[in-house]
Amino acid sequence: MVCTPTGRFIALSIIRFGGVGYHIAGLAVTNPGKIVIWSKLLFSTPLVYSWAVAFPKLAILAMFLRIFTKGFYRNTVMVLATVSIALAFAVSLVSIFGCTPVSYFWDKAIPNGHYNFNPKDFYLWATLPNIITDVIMLILPQPMIWKLHATRSVKLGLSFTFLTGSVSDAED
Repeated sequence: MVCTPTGRFIALSIIRFGGVGYHIAGLAVTNPGKIVIWSKLLFSTPLVYSWAVAFPKLAILAMFLRIFTKGFYRNTVMVLATVSIALAFAVSLVSIFGCTPVSYFWDKAIPNGHYNFNPKDFYLWATLPNIITDVIMLILPQPMIWKLHATRSVKLGLSFTFLTGSVSDAED
């Protein structure tokens, strides 16, 4: 609930104060301070995003815990919740401590400053656990729904409801 408005505020701040919409080569000459502001605001984006993805996923998993009473389903939900929390913490920590010193993220002129990892690779591969957990969350309730003693249309409606909620989570 807090992450989305915070993310929007950061995005609007980057646009207003960070020089978004201008050529970076031109800003480097006319207003280099905007590039620093842009970088500082961009620094916070993965921190907000990782938790903005984790919280809705955890809410859905909490609902699953109330619905699923069998051990396998509950254990799977607990593993998914653990992975989601661990991933949010990992992305946050790597985002904060990804540069030595931390300020190298927005000031590349710092002597001996460097990235501690390849940021493009990290952010590319950090999404993989989210995709895997989303797919598992899509599939997890389906066997239980189709074992219900209900009409086919009710089962289809329930399947659609669960899939819609999980897909909207996957888009976050």
